[in-house]
Amino acid sequence: MTASPVQLTGGKFQDSEGNHLANGYLRMVLSQDGTVIGVGSICSGIEITIQLDANGSVVAYPAQVVWGNDAITPVNTYYKVTGYTAAGQPAWGPNVQQVVGGPTFDVGTWIPNSVISWLGVVLQAPILLETEGVPNASQIVFNAESTDSSIDITDRGAGNIDFQLPETTINNQSGSNYNAQLSDDGNLVVMSYSSGACTFTVLGATAFKVGAILTIIQAGTGQITLTPSGVTFQNPSSLTSRVQWSTISLTQIAAGVWVAAGDLT
Repeated sequence: MTASPVQLTGGKFQDSEGNHLANGYLRMVLSQDGTVIGVGSICSGIEITIQLDANGSVVAYPAQVVWGNDAITPVNTYYKVTGYTAAGQPAWGPNVQQVVGGPTFDVGTWIPNSVISWLGVVLQAPILLETEGVPNASQIVFNAESTDSSIDITDRGAGNIDFQLPETTINNQSGSNYNAQLSDDGNLVVMSYSSGACTFTVLGATAFKVGAILTIIQAGTGQITLTPSGVTFQNPSSLTSRVQWSTISLTQIAAGVWVAAGDLT
């Protein structure tokens, strides 16, 4: 929708001695270059002359118009206004003022050097908070959260948020049997059992996400056998590590379906 200029009314401006600025005028200068949707660019630095009548009020005809600050982007523009006598002598100002609303605006409501309000975003689409393309339930609070601890989120201050992959952790296990935990995803499980064979079990009841990767190192002499429980393992060879220091892995490619890889027998 194209905006329209605002007609100025009222005023009854006076000089410092209380005399009306009879047949005087106002000079208004926009604070910065702006844009009015549907119209185009509005330049600052150009003096706009607003004629006053015998009572120091804005003349009704011809209409004296300016662009409202609430129609100009960027937001928070204002006019620098100076009042002059009919003889061209400055009587007051320059004052910082805004014009808002429409189709008319009473300049008699101005308070010297006080803007009506620092305006919010006008005639622009509001910021929309979304997660993966879905609008957030709250459009007031943005909460960056890693529910599975797969990303480290750090507030650096001054509006800066740091997202980093966490450092790899090592889970040392010396027993003969170990059940994979959610915290093992993306990290290392080092099994150092040396009294015979040992097992590394993935339970279907443990809610690993699709894409989870479990990496296991045989640090002891006991060979590790990958054991499914309520899930399915797909493997090109065996499910047993070959020798000490063999590294093997499991990747969940679909819900409950894991692929075994690495130094297997």
